[in-house]
Amino acid sequence: MMETNNRFYFIDILKAFAALIIVNSHFDSLYPISALATGGAIGNALFFAVSGFLMFPIKQSAGEWMKKKLENIYIPLVPMTVISLFTVKYGVLTRTNIFAVFVWPTIYWFAGAIILFYILYYLLRRMVSQKAFAITFLILVMIYFAYYIFLLDTSGWVVESSGLSSVDGCFKLIYYFMAMLMGKWFRVNSSRPFPHKWLYLLQIIISFGAIYAVKFLMVRIPAFYSVQFLNQFCILWLVCAAFCFLIACEPLIREKLTGRRGINAIICFLGSHTLEMYLVQFIVIDYCAELSFPVNVLAAMLLIIGAAHLLHLYTERIKKLLK
Repeated sequence: MMETNNRFYFIDILKAFAALIIVNSHFDSLYPISALATGGAIGNALFFAVSGFLMFPIKQSAGEWMKKKLENIYIPLVPMTVISLFTVKYGVLTRTNIFAVFVWPTIYWFAGAIILFYILYYLLRRMVSQKAFAITFLILVMIYFAYYIFLLDTSGWVVESSGLSSVDGCFKLIYYFMAMLMGKWFRVNSSRPFPHKWLYLLQIIISFGAIYAVKFLMVRIPAFYSVQFLNQFCILWLVCAAFCFLIACEPLIREKLTGRRGINAIICFLGSHTLEMYLVQFIVIDYCAELSFPVNVLAAMLLIIGAAHLLHLYTERIKKLLK
């Protein structure tokens, strides 16, 4: 019902949107009000859900599939790691942490997470029945709350801790992997009708407001940090509502975008450069921090997109040489 030439138009839109808000979430040094640098957790959850959607079904052998996925990650990651070690991450590399810096989890938690998720996703490649999904999600929820209750110090904001080298930092892997499996569920069930699309739109609005309401309450009343898992629950709710709404709207989206090459090109360009934009943004942001607002934001965004494109061209060139 939704698929034309193996392309899902709503997925392209989600990828582009996720790329932009992930970048925006790191602009706290550029905005006059740092709270405007927001959306990172939403963008990450959307990206992992989109990845789970697009990776199904897996038709290659384990070696062929993992080789392709790891090439997509490591070809752009290695040169950007080297550049980062001489700029924003200067002095991080030592003789004892070379593996951790260049192989896993790397200096980019996002890259470390997706590499781990590739392995888990492949192991669950045959999971397609509703019962299998239900059991898997139940197990993940149980692990999530056991980790939350017994291993986290929830006296402060910890559910989105950066890095994968600490107990707090690893916690979000459970929740983001749940988002990836949610994406797979939607791909498996993409031919099903999703009626009442305006009800899904209402849920998007409510869940989006709830995400920031929960965060606001925690800042105002620290006692609410004990239930900060509600923030992640609301983000997963938003992701589910967004997929339901956009799948229902896919025929209309396809109709509106077909023939509009300019808009299509922009959406596809941003969506295909998500990883590259993530890798280059930190270096670019540092160099734009001295500019005045809003020139700094505009300059940073344009430079990030330009640098991401150069990295993308390099990546494609190296992949061709490796064939």
